[in-house]
Amino acid sequence: MTLESEDKSPKTIRCYTHVARKFHAWPAEPIAPLEAADPRAWLDRLPTPPEGPEDYRDGHVKASIADRLATTSPGNANSN
Repeated sequence: MTLESEDKSPKTIRCYTHVARKFHAWPAEPIAPLEAADPRAWLDRLPTPPEGPEDYRDGHVKASIADRLATTSPGNANSN
């Protein structure tokens, strides 16, 4: 099923695509959240960067969400 077949607007499709690209790029060059007491230790706890979609683990998702919440407001974390 595609986003077009779900009748999503072009703006929504661009937003979803942008977020997916950012999520996929983040594990290659992760940034520790500003509130991390020891950023290096925080980064060292991350799973190995995924090579393909099948390699993503919940740690990648959680760390990416923590980064988004730390760098933007919660209301914008899904689209920035």
